[in-house]
Amino acid sequence: MKTERRTRDGVGGPWRFGPPLLLVAFAACGNGTSTVGDGDASPDAEPEAEAEDGVGPDEATEVEDRADEAGEVAGRCGDHVLDPGEECDDGNDAPGDGCEPDCSFGCDGPEECDDGDPCTEDSCVVFGEGRACAHAPSPGTACDDGDPCTHTDRCDADGGCAGTAYACTPGPCESASACDGAGNCTATPAPAGQPCDDGDPCTTPDTCDGAGTCVPGIAVCSCPGGTDAECAAFEDGDACNGTLRCVEHVCAIDPATVVTCPADPPCGAYACDPADGTCDLVLLPEGSGCSDGTYCNGAETCDGAGACRPGAPPCPVTGCVGGCDETARVCTPAAAGTVCRPAVGPCDAAEECSGASLACPVDLPTPAGGACDDGDPCTSEDACDDAGTCVGRLVPPERLYVLFLEPSAPAGSGRWGALRLAARNAADVAWNVESLATGLYDGSSYSYGSLEIAVDPAGRPHVAYMAFAARELRYTRWDGTAWVRADGTAGHDVVDTDVFTYNARHFLALRGDVPHLVYRQSTNLKYYRWTSTGWVGEVALGLYPPTGQPNPGGGPALTLDAGGRPHVAHHDHHIYRLHYARFDGAAWLNEELTGTPTMVGEYKSIALDRLGRPHIACQLGYTRWDGSAWVNADGTPGYDPFDASFISAGFSPTGTVLLGAHVDGSLVLYRRPIDGGAWDAGTVVGPNASMVDFVGDRVCGVHVALLRSVSGGGSEVAHLSEASDGSWTAETVYPVPAGGRVVHPTMAVWP
Repeated sequence: MKTERRTRDGVGGPWRFGPPLLLVAFAACGNGTSTVGDGDASPDAEPEAEAEDGVGPDEATEVEDRADEAGEVAGRCGDHVLDPGEECDDGNDAPGDGCEPDCSFGCDGPEECDDGDPCTEDSCVVFGEGRACAHAPSPGTACDDGDPCTHTDRCDADGGCAGTAYACTPGPCESASACDGAGNCTATPAPAGQPCDDGDPCTTPDTCDGAGTCVPGIAVCSCPGGTDAECAAFEDGDACNGTLRCVEHVCAIDPATVVTCPADPPCGAYACDPADGTCDLVLLPEGSGCSDGTYCNGAETCDGAGACRPGAPPCPVTGCVGGCDETARVCTPAAAGTVCRPAVGPCDAAEECSGASLACPVDLPTPAGGACDDGDPCTSEDACDDAGTCVGRLVPPERLYVLFLEPSAPAGSGRWGALRLAARNAADVAWNVESLATGLYDGSSYSYGSLEIAVDPAGRPHVAYMAFAARELRYTRWDGTAWVRADGTAGHDVVDTDVFTYNARHFLALRGDVPHLVYRQSTNLKYYRWTSTGWVGEVALGLYPPTGQPNPGGGPALTLDAGGRPHVAHHDHHIYRLHYARFDGAAWLNEELTGTPTMVGEYKSIALDRLGRPHIACQLGYTRWDGSAWVNADGTPGYDPFDASFISAGFSPTGTVLLGAHVDGSLVLYRRPIDGGAWDAGTVVGPNASMVDFVGDRVCGVHVALLRSVSGGGSEVAHLSEASDGSWTAETVYPVPAGGRVVHPTMAVWP
């Protein structure tokens, strides 16, 4: 028991038990009286609690006061009251809880807590309301685990002590080695004859003697001194297989001295000369096989001079062989639809590959009745017959039209002139003539009439004409039952006013059944076309075009290219030279044909060849664009002159240029292919005639509408046609009334 006292007034240091204790009443030893510590009453205690033995609070206080006055403290150890002479009082007599049953601390310092274990760290710590010894593991602290076969013993994290076992490694001739318990290793010898290594590279085979010793074998080193000079005696004199060097006391070939010849070329082989170690190339004989490593270019052979000649490709791209697969080393089929055998005639169908086979299908002719082309532009409905021959038919036009003016026809009110259309079906005998308009003139020269007819794919005529009395450009079409405007309502369209286009031919062109027009208005060349919303027009060329002479648009002729863009032949009214204008999709372009004469006149025609190049025929001649210049028929720059002998020109649907002229009192027709060639010698159509129009049909025939005199006086509008044998037939279209006059007959055929 410690003699130092701990008191509430701080004698001997601070209190050794944690938070303030509650005031607790304990039974007095043997007298049943409660003793209460003064000054430490809990705030929760009942101030008026009565004593168990009938002593009231006032009496108890009085007893306590007397005890204080006498300097005495009534109490005992274990009453949970820290009395003088007690280090602690936790209110119980349990040992080991930091406050011992005699009310003393379990320890006052670490020196009292040594448990003799090097693997614990001993300390005296606050525990409960007292102090107790604590023993924490001390890992890493040196210790002794009591095992003589371990070393470097250390404490672990659990407070135990463990060491590292001594390593007893068996020697070359030891089968095992173990600790002997005294810190040494005891070896077990290996059996006699077991292989071992005595450390000398020049002995082999080394073996154990059964007593733990490695016995050297026989000496095997060729250079025991370790020098290259010792290996000279073993050289074979071959400079190609390398030089011997001493490597670990053994003579071995130095790889760096072995001669390596270059890789053999496809048609040669290198050989090393043992005498000097040089590589010589030996060429393979001609015809020897070689390869560039590629399958698809064929099997190569040597030419005897060192070159590898290409072989024949195994998969030539022909027929239904489309190529070669280098990876699979096979031929690949051509794509489906590839022509593997072209047609050799119009009735021999081309064979096509299937896309899966390398073989071309069997050659078969076109079935009878199949479409073909006999090569004759004059035939149509070409078909193959049973014998495999392409046969075409000469199918003449089904319908003929002649449009003309009769300026002498009275119309009343001082007006004259009628526009008449004559029509005949191929099966008919007589021509049907009807009047489309009257009162077209008011004194102006009737010779200035401008009128044109064109037939659409359905065989229905479209008509454009100038009404000089009203200065109007008019348009009408036949819809199958009546003459109507472009929008289908009855009557005619007034396309434009203040128009003065005279002696114009071919100024109306159709794209399908859609009309396009060119004409001269005042000093401008104008272009109009019908759209779904009405007529749309524009000034193609003004008084002063970007190029060429001023005052354009005289006697315009129109054609359309495959894209529907207009091409126009016209002349200026300044020096009357021929011009060519076209719309390129963005703007109008104009070119003066300076190689043609002035005073070119009217009655122009224009057409495009299969290359889209323009050909122009006019009153004084013919010229064409060859891609770089305007030339005549034979390609010489300039034009073919016809001068005053010219009558009319046109272009047939089979690609022929038609040009008529007066020659020695006869009407002569000249022809040439539009895609090239010279003019023919000419064909006499008949005696001289005036106001002639030529048109070709799809069977290479030519039709002529003209005004001619008849015997006995008078005149008539006549139609002349060329038969397949070259002969000409004539028929009357319209007899001109006595004293009357007809001008400008214009013709069209369908189809």
